Parts: sequence; structure tokens; C-alpha cells
Amino acid sequence: GYAHESFLNLRKKMIAQYAPDLSADQISSLARDTRGLKNHDILIAIQQFKCDGLWPRVNIDDFNTCNPETGSWTEKIIPLKEYQSLFAKHNYDVHFASGYYDVNKKGIKSILASLANTFISIIGMKIAPFIFLTAKISTTEILND
Repeated sequence: GYAHESFLNLRKKMIAQYAPDLSADQISSLARDTRGLKNHDILIAIQQFKCDGLWPRVNIDDFNTCNPETGSWTEKIIPLKEYQSLFAKHNYDVHFASGYYDVNKKGIKSILASLANTFISIIGMKIAPFIFLTAKISTTEILND
């Protein structure tokens, strides 16, 4: 399929189109700081910035953003340490495991999947097509009950 431009570049183009009088630095900064906004909301943020100099404040986490053209949210994979921290905050232990390619294909696909799975076994989750997260209540939490 078609890989669209980064959302940051899409926001830069939108801002440059909406406000061609802004400097390149202002456009870049506004594009960075309007992360998570849809085009209509970006336009409002630009108008507000141009009227009263107020910089947009968007409260989203570091791992999510939206397509500025459609508003569709996209979640990036959260770093595994962040998952551990999030689960620990709620008294859970989390364990990770690599996913593997289906080797029940025919012909060359089966051979390639097996080869890829061998590399996954050696290198680990960094190249796995997906990962499993398994959570269970923390043993320290069980002992405290």
C-alpha cells in the first residue's frame, strides 16, 4: 500500500497553506505542538496564535497521534519499559514473548517463514511481527492481601 507522509510533514504543509506569512521556524514549531489535532483544530490553533500569540497546548501522551487530515488516531507501540511501568502501577507483572510467522504455508512461503522465525529466535522481539503481553497480578500484591 501507499505509505503517506509523516503526520508532522502533513501538519507543516497544512500550516504553511493556512498561514503562509509565518516563518519556517514558526511553522515547524506549530506543526510539532499541534500533534494530535485534526486540520480544523489546527486552523483554530493557528488563528489563536496569530490573534493573541497563545501557543497551542495539546494534552496527549507520547505514543499516540492522529492523522491531521482525517482525525483517525494511531497508536504507536509503547516501549516495553512503559508497559512494565503502567502494569506495575496497577500491581501487575507483565511478561513479553515474540510472535512468529505461520510456517503452515506451502512452498517458498513456508521456507521463508521458518528462516524468519529462526532469526526471531536469535534476535528476539526487535524483529518479531508481533509480541504477546501476558499480565498477572503481582505476587507481592497477593502476599499483601
